[in-house]
Amino acid sequence: MHLDYRQLLDLLFPRSDDEIVIAKITPDAILDHMSITTTAHATALSSYKDPVIRAAVHLVKYHQHQHATTRLRSLIEHYLQNRPGDICIVPVPLSAARLRQRGYNQVSVVAKQTSLPVHETVLLRHRHTRPQTALTRAERNKNVQQAFTLTTAESALHEAVGKDLILLDDVLTTGATLKAAAAALRPLPYRSLTCVALAH
Repeated sequence: MHLDYRQLLDLLFPRSDDEIVIAKITPDAILDHMSITTTAHATALSSYKDPVIRAAVHLVKYHQHQHATTRLRSLIEHYLQNRPGDICIVPVPLSAARLRQRGYNQVSVVAKQTSLPVHETVLLRHRHTRPQTALTRAERNKNVQQAFTLTTAESALHEAVGKDLILLDDVLTTGATLKAAAAALRPLPYRSLTCVALAH
């Protein structure tokens, strides 16, 4: 039996279910999975119930998967492509403890793949919080209340002045995290602030 290079790699290093799902999705094909939803707090670009989107989010969040990262980047760029203004992306930050544990911020990883400026240091998560997934709506709101703060670095603050800020997170559930992060940004003299999540 003849095995090609890809088959041999799959035999030696079997791909996960998520990798199999995302393997054949091109940057253009991912746009077919866009499903924009607007809530009171944010705009979500796709549905987390979509197996392709869920696979891409998982791969980026837990494995910093390059192929999945570039596909999620396409969602952001497509959404913002005709938006006027001086746009910059502010990724929702991780706490220092979670950043040490994971080694990277998955939202920053995706944002940096875009052609837009990314300001990672203007917003800080100064309080470690429990993962939101197992919490009720009320618990989620309390969990992230006052978890974010602006940096004290003048140079970082200056970068956001007069800009159209895109506050970016990966998954929107109740909107508690984006709401709390947006509240921390409000003292800045930005031109506009839009909360966006990759999935909902």
